[in-house]
Amino acid sequence: HASTPQVPPQSGVLTVMLILTAFASGCSAMTGVEAISNGVPIFTGKDVQERSQNAARTLVVMISVLVTLFLGTTYLAWRLGAYPRVSGDPTITSQIAHAAFGGSWLFYLVQIATLLILIFAANTSFAGFPLLAAILSRDKFLPPLFAYRGERLAYSSGILILGGLSAIILVAFQGNVSNLINLYALGVFTSFTLSQFGMVRHWQHVRTAVSNRGWRIFANGLGAATTAVVTLVIVVAKFDRGAWVVLIIVPLLVGAFLWLRRYYTRDRIFVEANFPDVKASVAIVPIFNVRDARTELRYAAKIASHAIAVHIVADEAEAESFHRRWDAIMGASTTGLEPQLEIIISPYRNIVFPMARFVEWVAQEAPPEETFAILLPKSEHLAWWEQPLHRRIAQRVRAVLEREQDGHRFQVIDLPYRLAHPTNPPK
Repeated sequence: HASTPQVPPQSGVLTVMLILTAFASGCSAMTGVEAISNGVPIFTGKDVQERSQNAARTLVVMISVLVTLFLGTTYLAWRLGAYPRVSGDPTITSQIAHAAFGGSWLFYLVQIATLLILIFAANTSFAGFPLLAAILSRDKFLPPLFAYRGERLAYSSGILILGGLSAIILVAFQGNVSNLINLYALGVFTSFTLSQFGMVRHWQHVRTAVSNRGWRIFANGLGAATTAVVTLVIVVAKFDRGAWVVLIIVPLLVGAFLWLRRYYTRDRIFVEANFPDVKASVAIVPIFNVRDARTELRYAAKIASHAIAVHIVADEAEAESFHRRWDAIMGASTTGLEPQLEIIISPYRNIVFPMARFVEWVAQEAPPEETFAILLPKSEHLAWWEQPLHRRIAQRVRAVLEREQDGHRFQVIDLPYRLAHPTNPPK
């Protein structure tokens, strides 16, 4: 077999850096365990505890396979004289396979298997990022387009954005997997550290009785300290190999998230002087923002004898949450009108067509002489750069209603508003 390359003697400082670099590179192999912890809800089991146990067993199997592969690859690299090249090509795996199998079909089988593993690894991001973006969007840290599923029942916007950014990064790094791993490892261990510290804070402030609370705090605190050390090692050892990019981009992203949160929590100021003077038998008020409900219903009370407030949610949990907020708002309402509240469950978060179907159903159930006014908020004075930050659902609902409904019985009324100046941080 190939002889092991002779490594010249190094100084003490360089040896320490070499160990740190090797440690940081080895830590990259630990990434991926977060996919199991994040996927606990989709494990089989009759309750949360059983699903957690199944996830824990899967984690044990995964770590066992990981340790076996890592130690086996290390031993074979030592015995066969494989070592990392500056260019990254050929890889350690390729060198081992070539030394063991030569140019036979087994060598190419290993290469194809490695390619498939990398493809599946990339798919993990495409499964996780859109879901994460949807959660951030619902908390107003990302534009609302990330929170809604496309026609294929996937978070299409998150997938498309991730695909575009991935292509840009691949081109920028010329497809060098070794350098890309540095970005990935630093990002993953930073998130590990933050999540562990978050769990420590959670156990410190949890209100309900929890068994072994002190042990849970210690375990998560130890995990946070360990991953923090790993993060610092990766920063030091891999700084000049791409880690500096993460140190720049992450603070910029956090700043952008906070700015978006501040932007989306600005109050809407309705220009009531510009509301049209119309009359209708029934006013249908789609509720896109519960904070605006009183203003919209106050206008509905002026133009109609009956009002129907409509809100669309994804599931029963969102329906209950909206009911609580609705009761809090309407408890102090001075609209002079008791609206009929209708909540429509749309599992795929489609708003436009369920809203149109509801209006059509109301019209079919009502006497033919009744007329309807659909009140839709309309933003004014948006700058060009603000346009992509809004889904403009109200305008899409308007387009569908005007296309499908009888113009003699239906009026689509615009309620103009502008965004308040962000003088105060969001609560």
